[in-house]
Amino acid sequence: MYDYNTQYTVCFSVKEALGGGNPVQDVIRMEEVESGRPVEHRFYQVLALSDNRFLGFGNHPENRVQIFNKSKVLATYSDFPVLDEKEENNRSVWGNLASFGVSPDEKHIVITTGIGAAFEILSLSGEKISHKLVKGFYTPKYSIAQGAVPTCVVVCPETVVGFNALHVANDCFYAVLAGPEERYNEILKFDFGGECVHRYCFPSDIVYINCMTVDKGRLWAFVENKDGEIKLIQTRI
Repeated sequence: MYDYNTQYTVCFSVKEALGGGNPVQDVIRMEEVESGRPVEHRFYQVLALSDNRFLGFGNHPENRVQIFNKSKVLATYSDFPVLDEKEENNRSVWGNLASFGVSPDEKHIVITTGIGAAFEILSLSGEKISHKLVKGFYTPKYSIAQGAVPTCVVVCPETVVGFNALHVANDCFYAVLAGPEERYNEILKFDFGGECVHRYCFPSDIVYINCMTVDKGRLWAFVENKDGEIKLIQTRI
């Protein structure tokens, strides 16, 4: 689990947590991985990889996507697809309110935007990261958070909310694309060619899907209904 404010990646033991023991197994501090790292180069999210490696997603070409372990940075991918002509704003669109995922076989990385709607698919081979494709749906419209360094884009009345609740599998990925119709009760399934291959519609009383995972043909998700109740649901998919 990654803490944005401290930039610590904390590894927990579920077994210890359920057994009443100390669940904290390890704490990885980015200043120890990369000395002299500017504080504004913090990650938005960190995901676990095999062999005690991690995948971090940042807001600067020096750390847009990085593979690292406890002692050093192993690889860096620097390119940002252009959704906005202002460079810092464009970086923030790909970070703030974005979602990040990696497939269990560690061959695909997916990044989706929450301000406007676009996704990028990256290929992962060992510690080599390469661009595969980018696809856009709605133009990002936003305000700028006052005083934020670096620039941080935030929602405004004209914002079209894009993707959320991303889950990446080995052969596809699932995401909610709200769009101007605010379809928060629909999940779209995309292949890694960027095509939508299926749409799953849930009852209209579901107004938000907070997070989800798919395993062995079943979807598990935390959803919120019109009364503000949050429930865990599961269904065949």
